[in-house]
Amino acid sequence: MTGAKVLCSDWWLGGPENLVEPESEEGIFQLLASAANWGPENERRLVVFEFYAPWCHGCKSQFPKFKQIAEQNPNVLFVKINFDTHHTFCKRMGVSGLPLVMFFSGAAGKVEAFNCNLSKMSLLREKLKYFTLLHLTTFF
Repeated sequence: MTGAKVLCSDWWLGGPENLVEPESEEGIFQLLASAANWGPENERRLVVFEFYAPWCHGCKSQFPKFKQIAEQNPNVLFVKINFDTHHTFCKRMGVSGLPLVMFFSGAAGKVEAFNCNLSKMSLLREKLKYFTLLHLTTFF
């Protein structure tokens, strides 16, 4: 058989409406700005960035759980950042391991970051609960 071997499928595609993937670095910056935006469009929304790569086995294994968590938290904006597509941006953000999550909350900016493989999904849930409560009590 000739032809290229397929290394992975498009497992990273799809998800609920609050799980987005910007196509450009400009789009990433607009979403970062939305974390501090006090306007009616974003209503003081907590934003969670997930840095991933299509070839990353840890990213692939945790992604179904990540999508499920996004579905369970419709008031939080989840942003997928492809490490390969946005390599320079990821390096500027200090991404050195995948998958990595970063929390952004209002004017406070980045409030938390940690590597988040499948074994750390409970930590992700705990941090979401904590920052959602903190976000509501601090900014409303």
